[in-house]
Amino acid sequence: MSQPTRPSGDAGADAGNPSTRNTDSSFDGALALMDQTSDFELPAPALDPVSHEGERLSSTWRKECMDRVIDRLRVKTRTLNDLVRDRKTAPLLVGKHHSEFPPSERAELAERVQALRQASQAVKNEVWELKQVYDRDRDAPRIGEAIKKLTDQTSELEFKLNLF
Repeated sequence: MSQPTRPSGDAGADAGNPSTRNTDSSFDGALALMDQTSDFELPAPALDPVSHEGERLSSTWRKECMDRVIDRLRVKTRTLNDLVRDRKTAPLLVGKHHSEFPPSERAELAERVQALRQASQAVKNEVWELKQVYDRDRDAPRIGEAIKKLTDQTSELEFKLNLF
């Protein structure tokens, strides 16, 4: 199974190889999709909601819940994006093993890897929350696009961090 390719922002990057893709702005696309979510309109509630789901099908409840999750996801994605774009992170995104770095740099890079993993996990947790309220048949397709993009990008980032 081949890796999906995405624009990398670096014309010379090998987009087919995850270890060589340029990810220093990889979360910008997902952030742009989420910034467009402020105008999402949810449909009216069903006339006869299923009784065991009750309030969950309420359009108001879904909109409020989705707005909260998307707001948290924006904040956590921006935090992760800032870490990824920091110049100190660049050496970690080229796919080198930690033994290929000078011993004097390893401790700082290991701390950076830990910070990136924590930020990535926070984004993944919010994506999971969003998936719980997202309904592909009722909600704007951009939400699904943001979910997919963030899922793919956090997986790609974790792949690169695991190489370290």
